[in-house]
Parts: sequence; C-alpha cells; structure tokens
Amino acid sequence: VSHDLSSDTISLAMSALRPLQGTPKPPAASTSLPTSSSDMGSSRREGKSEVCGECGKEKPKYTCPRCERRTCSLSCSKDHKVRLKCSGKRDRTKFVSMSKFSDRTMNSDYHFLEEMGEFVNCSRRDTRMEKRNTMLRGRKRLKSQATKLGIELKLMPSGMLRQSLNRSQASKNSIKWTIELDFADAGLKILRHRVSDAQTWIVFIESVFAEAEYAHKLKIRSYFENVLNLTLLVRNERLPANRREF
Repeated sequence: VSHDLSSDTISLAMSALRPLQGTPKPPAASTSLPTSSSDMGSSRREGKSEVCGECGKEKPKYTCPRCERRTCSLSCSKDHKVRLKCSGKRDRTKFVSMSKFSDRTMNSDYHFLEEMGEFVNCSRRDTRMEKRNTMLRGRKRLKSQATKLGIELKLMPSGMLRQSLNRSQASKNSIKWTIELDFADAGLKILRHRVSDAQTWIVFIESVFAEAEYAHKLKIRSYFENVLNLTLLVRNERLPANRREF
C-alpha cells in the first residue's frame, strides 16, 4: 500500500498480488480541502454587508475618531454625536497597540506632548505671576497698617535675601512681625516669625529660650541667667553696611 501525500486523494495499488476473484475493488476516497484559512474567512463574510450605524441603510463612509462608530453621511455623523454625546475627537491618551501604531499616531502623540509641555510652562508662569501679585498686595497692606500704627516701615527690594526671609503680615488691626535675634557673643542668630505686636519683649525673649533647640540653649544660656537685666539693641538700618549703630 502506498500513500501519495502530494494529492488530496488516497490511492490503493496492489503491485505484487492480483485481486481475489469475487472481492470488490475498494472505492477511491477523495476529499476537497480549502487552500487557506483566508478563503474560509472570505466565504463567511460573503453576503454580510456593513451598514451605517445610525440610519442602518447606507454603507458607511466615515469612522468617528472618538468612538469608532461608522456612519454614511455628515448628517448621520452629527446625529451620533448628539445621541451618544460624542465629541468626535480622538482620545489621544487611549492605548494603541503596536499593530495599529502608524505615522499618524506618532505625529499625534508628538504634538500632544508639545501641547502638554506648553501648558505646563504657561501654568508655571501664571503661578509665579499670581505669587508675585499676592506678595505685592501683602507688602502694600503691611506698609499701610504700619503707617496707621505710626511706624515708618522700610522694605527691602524683591529678590534680596532679607526680603525673602521677612514673613511679616498685617491683619485688620495688628501686625505679625518677623524678628531676627543676633546673640553676638554666642555667634548665633535666631529667626522668629509671626510675633504679635501685642506681645511684650520679656514674654518674647523667654519664649525664644524655651522653644530653642538644646544645642542653641547651651550657647545662649548666659543671656537668660537674668532676663530682667538683659539689654536689647536695635540696629539703625538706615546707615551703610560698614557702619553699625544701635
């Protein structure tokens, strides 16, 4: 018995023996197989016609970039946007598989990143501008409140170190000051914020020592051995830096 694998039929041949008398010859079996899976797919698609997703009559011509709904005309496209509340714009953050990735998708992603970068830069500029405007309003309010209290207030220009350290704030009837204490003999400076103008100096000094770090307390301990005899000097800031008067 020999099998011919190159054809779709199986043949039976007896080369050495003669068929027995009265024994019927077996019929030849033949099968017909499809040549490829694509032929099967095309045969299944035959007779199935796609229609518009809105009217259900005409063949679709357009595909919505957003929801991928297929429509046949401009009116049907508009109808689907209203009915489904679809924007009609492609979702640029939607995942796209590599098999569907194209030059058009890459260009869209590139422009999207460019737009996001510009948006971030604009947001930063707006934030800086708003912060500056808030600071200017705060400085103006602080100076106005100081004038009402009979205080001649001089503020450093923006960008200076002392100006950035100054967090003095004005409320309706009072001012919260930023005060720097320079303990010259100990070589230590302590900066305190939001010091009420209603607070006495003795209460303020005692709170500075009570809230200081342990290492700082060791340095300035001698100053607080007799707080009542402590002398506070206020520097005259109107003089040049090389002149120190109190």
